[in-house]
Amino acid sequence: MWMTYLATSDADATAAKIKGGGGQLVMEPMDVMDAGRMVVAVDPAGAVFGVWQAHAFPGAQIVNEPGAMVWNEQLSHDLEASKAFYAAVFGYEYGDMTDRVSYATFKVGGKDVGGIGGYHSGLPADTPSTWRVYFNAADNDATAARAQAKGGSVVWEPKDHPSGRLSTVTDGQGALFSILASRPGKRRQSRPSERAKAQRATRARCAGQHCSQPSDRAERSH
Repeated sequence: MWMTYLATSDADATAAKIKGGGGQLVMEPMDVMDAGRMVVAVDPAGAVFGVWQAHAFPGAQIVNEPGAMVWNEQLSHDLEASKAFYAAVFGYEYGDMTDRVSYATFKVGGKDVGGIGGYHSGLPADTPSTWRVYFNAADNDATAARAQAKGGSVVWEPKDHPSGRLSTVTDGQGALFSILASRPGKRRQSRPSERAKAQRATRARCAGQHCSQPSDRAERSH
């Protein structure tokens, strides 16, 4: 299973919000050496996710590029309940798309950073809720074929999608993930944030010493 981690400035406070919002903790807040502080939780719909409070390790620094993460989404049978939970825990606002599909984008700082979707009625009721990760690829068809050749399997063959060309595969261990080849002009430029630049500068100054990094002032997706 690929697991999505959502960033926070305070893992302990977020853990309390998760429990207060009807979620459960699989792993209580714990330090990962000087890298950060983490939590593993299950939302009320049953989807597993992680929480990361960065210290020395800030999280993803390159996204939306071939080979890097491009999207994360939570899928369940109860879209509205999932939206309410993540809004209560992380303060997300949503871009509603339910006039076309049972789906919403969640926003941080006014920008779409992930999605929450409802399963269509044709799926079995026992289909488990999940978080899914998408990786960008320059050539979706070639990447899906390469995954299969390396011991994985193609669950959904590459097909055209409004955002680009999409497929879903498993790796050699059975972990599911999706591949998205963005259309020209759709892929956002990936640039290091000011916070990331500051963290690299701090790490350089603290080389050879124990030196933790400042945490986010606001929760965000990573």
